[in-house]
Amino acid sequence: MLLPAKSYNENVTKYWKDIEHEITNGEFFYLKKYTDAAGKLYFNVNSWNLFKVVDLLELWFFCKEETVIGNHNQSLKIIIRNCENLIFPHKFRYVNDILGGLKDELWK
Repeated sequence: MLLPAKSYNENVTKYWKDIEHEITNGEFFYLKKYTDAAGKLYFNVNSWNLFKVVDLLELWFFCKEETVIGNHNQSLKIIIRNCENLIFPHKFRYVNDILGGLKDELWK
């Protein structure tokens, strides 16, 4: 199972839970169905992993677009590599086809 950045360590996890609680128990109560806890209720393991992989793919696209427009910060390269390392092992055919094709052809 992929772990989001908010699960990096105990302190970060606690802060994120507090933030989600504060947001979803106040004015924005309707967002409660989009929390990680709610998502895990509706998805099986494979669907949850696909959801997370697509989220990583979106981050990968953003970082690649940044490099195309001239942002060559080394952190972007690290994030891109980390996204690829987390996405490919899951073997979601269409996601890997998209990532592999774009990786090899568009953004060398």
